[in-house]
Amino acid sequence: MPKKYISVAQAAKRLKVSVGTIYNYCRIGTLGYRCIQNQKKNTWQVDLESLELLEENSTYKSTLQVKKDNQYSLF
Repeated sequence: MPKKYISVAQAAKRLKVSVGTIYNYCRIGTLGYRCIQNQKKNTWQVDLESLELLEENSTYKSTLQVKKDNQYSLF
């Protein structure tokens, strides 16, 4: 079965992190990716399976999520 890929923007939205964070995850090996080279620019695509593994096995929270969680906290 061929691997499935999604755009960096879709991966960022799904994980609720910035696009830059997704690029960093790819660079350090946290996420699998492929780079498609064309005449004008390179397009990165994130391996869907590695993204799902990260979602299942991670307890990260983005800064935005932490702020939202603490917004209504008394302490």
